[in-house]
Amino acid sequence: MDYPQIIEYLNGHGSSDQQKAVEQWIQEDPKHQAVFEKVKKIWLDAASEEEKEAIDVPKAWQNVAGHLQKEKSRIIYRKRSWAGLAAVLLLGVLTYVSRDLWMTNPMQTVVAENGIRPTEVKLSDGSTVWLNQNSQLIFPKKFKGKERKVILEGEAYFDVQRNEEKAFKISANRTEIEVLGTSFDVMAYPDSIGVRVQVASGRVGFYSATDSIYLVKDEEGFFDKTQNTLSKTEQRLKNKTSWKTKILVFEDASIKEVITLLEQIYQVSIRMENENIGRCRFNSTFDKEDLNTILETIGTLFGLEVDQKTNNEYILNGQGCPINQ
Repeated sequence: MDYPQIIEYLNGHGSSDQQKAVEQWIQEDPKHQAVFEKVKKIWLDAASEEEKEAIDVPKAWQNVAGHLQKEKSRIIYRKRSWAGLAAVLLLGVLTYVSRDLWMTNPMQTVVAENGIRPTEVKLSDGSTVWLNQNSQLIFPKKFKGKERKVILEGEAYFDVQRNEEKAFKISANRTEIEVLGTSFDVMAYPDSIGVRVQVASGRVGFYSATDSIYLVKDEEGFFDKTQNTLSKTEQRLKNKTSWKTKILVFEDASIKEVITLLEQIYQVSIRMENENIGRCRFNSTFDKEDLNTILETIGTLFGLEVDQKTNNEYILNGQGCPINQ
């Protein structure tokens, strides 16, 4: 279930079938229920305390009571505890209140699809987020209340404006990341085995349902979804954020590894006509260079011919390197 569909449900939009589809999804799995509650909490928290107080709760109660009155004959014959009935009534009131809160501070969704350039998102607090391909960010139009909360699906680089009175929180694939103001990368694709956080500056809190760790510059945290564990190490992947920075650092890397990374970052196909090319070892750093410059450098160094077939298709020809080189 996509986050936008959940938000539409909370807002009371969509057809009856769409509303029922969300309710069925929630009931299918306790994990779905947990996701729904997290989105709902962020949605409610998006409004300020003043706006919450301005909601006409008694009127909302009357609306709920009116609906219940129509169903009175059915309710009489149901064996339901007072606690259960109270929960139903409270849910009804919250639904009406939530709709009013949504109207005062709507949530927005930005989706980044395939592309070479990251999608840049400016938030109301001055923070900036760069989304990698196949990623989406859900956030309120304005941050209100005591926290700044967003939802991430995919990968993003965050440069968070410092505010010691309002923590910045990211919900991402069964985890939560909390900062006051710092720069860091979060990778949390739905089909990945876990969530990875790499810190560029400042201090980051990284939480699961059962554990927590704290990360500083050049440290990496990983949440393993299968083992339900959090771990912390020094950053090993030098090019982890190169999709955003376009800074590439290769230290004794094989050309095969280099090509794999270039294909991901520049969204192209690079084919080696000779497998020995992939065995060559490469040391170099590129700072925001275009792809043609990088390939020409590799070609000159190893005596390779670079043939560009189309805008996104390249072929490398040459003898390559012996197995032991």
